[in-house]
Amino acid sequence: MSQLFSSAYLGLTKLLNDAGHFISPAELQGCLWGRMVAGGCNTKFEQLMADVSIILDEGEITSVLRQAINGLQEMISKELTDGSVVVTLLLPDDETALAKRLQAIVEWGQGFLVGFGMVKIAQQESAEVLEILQDLVSITQLGCNIDKADEARSEGDYVELVEFLRLVPLLINVELNASANSNHLIH
Repeated sequence: MSQLFSSAYLGLTKLLNDAGHFISPAELQGCLWGRMVAGGCNTKFEQLMADVSIILDEGEITSVLRQAINGLQEMISKELTDGSVVVTLLLPDDETALAKRLQAIVEWGQGFLVGFGMVKIAQQESAEVLEILQDLVSITQLGCNIDKADEARSEGDYVELVEFLRLVPLLINVELNASANSNHLIH
């Protein structure tokens, strides 16, 4: 992971903690991605903040935090619309203990599912979208305790999960757009 995103993760962690929120940057970004691919990209900033305030629950949304959330949303929007083939995940750096990095991807998955659910009802989606969402549910149920003997294998598993998460928003977006286009052709 680049030094820039490691710094962003730490900075956003501090902003969230200082404002009294108990959500990680990974979960927040996952939620924003879930909202975005489910169709929440056309909402106004006030609606975005209303949705985000639901998951932030505790604490206050300071002006600096609002700016950070807006910047994160703009980054997500750009990645979704610029033809990117990989999503930049906001996760702890590789020097962080594996258990904490695993916890962050669990939280990212939880956030994505919550954000997606804010906009769409999953049961009404295609089998492909449901399969991806089910895979995310499985990720959210991972145990984060790693035996020292399994650490090398677990590190490889972690890398694979991160690569999968980088594709999730793009895969779902493609599926939902394909489904929307086929519905237009039918009607």
